[in-house]
Amino acid sequence: MHRNLHTRVSMKPSTPTRAIAFDLVPLTATRDVNLRATPSISADVITGLKQGSEVTILERQGNWDHVEVVISGSEERQGWAYGSYLTPQTDPAVKP
Repeated sequence: MHRNLHTRVSMKPSTPTRAIAFDLVPLTATRDVNLRATPSISADVITGLKQGSEVTILERQGNWDHVEVVISGSEERQGWAYGSYLTPQTDPAVKP
């Protein structure tokens, strides 16, 4: 009796990338940064954020933050920015 055993091998990473949800954390861009369509340097650029731009983090994937920014008035955009270029806002009313 001859048994034909087939093994399926997946070429995908063994650990899936997980998105982490945040409670709308306000951040500031520490330098000019591109807001991208997906968390990748090869993704389309949605808009550019100037240093000092205020954004709200919606989720994180690896080193990328999914953020929302108010472009003008009430127009909002969402996209991905590299997290190293964003820092938590400090409240000027609170002093150490």
